[in-house]
Amino acid sequence: MTPLSPTALEAAAKATCESMHGNCNNAEYISDYYTQHATAAITAYLAQAGKEGWVMVPKDNLEFIADMSGERSIRQEARSMLAAAQNGGK
Repeated sequence: MTPLSPTALEAAAKATCESMHGNCNNAEYISDYYTQHATAAITAYLAQAGKEGWVMVPKDNLEFIADMSGERSIRQEARSMLAAAQNGGK
């Protein structure tokens, strides 16, 4: 599984803290307790999504491809990225 983005993990830890206690300051939501809960929740979600056939592909690449002068279509590139995601990035 892909490592979790530190920025997304921090946001999830803050949301976890806030859902449990209301408003949380930085020291509270960065603590190991909330980070561990956020990591567990995100990991479980991504694992289940994978079992259901969902994969994540970068949207930035699609924007870049749209600017290229036509060797491959956006649809062909999206199919390639999906195939790579399903084959462990190869």
